[in-house]
Amino acid sequence: MEDYTARAVGRVVDELRSARDPGLAIYDEADPEWSDLVESLQFERPVPARWWRMVVARAVHEVPGVQIRSVRDVRIDG
Repeated sequence: MEDYTARAVGRVVDELRSARDPGLAIYDEADPEWSDLVESLQFERPVPARWWRMVVARAVHEVPGVQIRSVRDVRIDG
């Protein structure tokens, strides 16, 4: 699991470094977008949202200036 998580963090870091305006949304399993994210990132196994939040927390330490928001806040701001 540690290797799997490290690879996920690496993928997120790579994406953030190549983004013009890096940002991430954190999710809860109740958010409908969660299942879309899991499918789009093609995780090798089912992952809980709390695991994703931990991956995000690790990744942002390697990429300065990343904005982290709740998907609920993003929906409100529209």
